[in-house]
Amino acid sequence: MGYGDISPITPIGRFTAMILALLGIGIFAIPAALLSSAFSDQLHKERKEMKREIHNILQDDMINHHEAQFIRDEAQRLHLTHHEINDIIHEIQHESQLPQAELPIHQIAKNPEYALEHYKILLAQLRQLGLLTNQSEFSKLAADRLTPSEKALW
Repeated sequence: MGYGDISPITPIGRFTAMILALLGIGIFAIPAALLSSAFSDQLHKERKEMKREIHNILQDDMINHHEAQFIRDEAQRLHLTHHEINDIIHEIQHESQLPQAELPIHQIAKNPEYALEHYKILLAQLRQLGLLTNQSEFSKLAADRLTPSEKALW
């Protein structure tokens, strides 16, 4: 061609050039894929951590100026749009508004605060039953069917 290109002419030379080309691609492609995967994993962890931080910020149902600035800075650092941040906030608010009665008992038990609230709800329901139930009929049925500790709780 006139540019000083060197190209193999013999079959062995062409085979060697092909192997070296594939090795060259592999030498650059594998580390690039590893770096990309590590970067993606780290970004996912940081976004999950940001979601935890937003959850903590929303505990008092108010976002002050410093907290809003923190959220904006972190969103910019993690390349999140306003729409994605709003989705995260709405998701957290929805999760926190779920009544404990809809949660499975093992999930309620994991969080002592939820467990205490669930206990208070159950006690309030027992009080309502006590007020609305015919006491004489209930006492007759309870004598045969409830244990002493269950009767004491009633």
